[in-house]
Amino acid sequence: MDLACGAGQNAVYLAERGWSVVAIDFSPVALERAASLAASRNVPVHRAELGALPADWSGVLLVEADLESAPLPAASFDLILCFQYLDREAFGRIESTLRRGGYLVYETFAESQKAHAEGPHDPSHLLRTGELRAAFPRLEVFFYRECETPRAVASLLARRPM
Repeated sequence: MDLACGAGQNAVYLAERGWSVVAIDFSPVALERAASLAASRNVPVHRAELGALPADWSGVLLVEADLESAPLPAASFDLILCFQYLDREAFGRIESTLRRGGYLVYETFAESQKAHAEGPHDPSHLLRTGELRAAFPRLEVFFYRECETPRAVASLLARRPM
């Protein structure tokens, strides 16, 4: 599952490598971009409602949903990606959506982003020091970093225990 998938680059990348990917975003414009990208790469595209995901599909399944209020299906995914999106209230739901042994890859802006000219500056959209590492207490953390690249980010790779 690719949360807040935007234009779908990550979802399409995974689908090209054989994953069946649910790509969720609140923006119909972003989902249209994702559909166009998938089609340009000959990746099958489907649409569904979050509460009515099909049991089997291939390619990318586009879902328009507001992650701030949408119920995520429990223990349903082997891999969850989340980039450049922060909703602290969703951390528990994201964790619960992973299957046992499933992985979470999460990266978003850190509070030192305020020193950069571009990107978010609102503290509600920026992770505090150590916050992402502590956000998923039931997951095993394999990799964590907070760094300054062209932007300030915190990155996490973690797994739900078997």
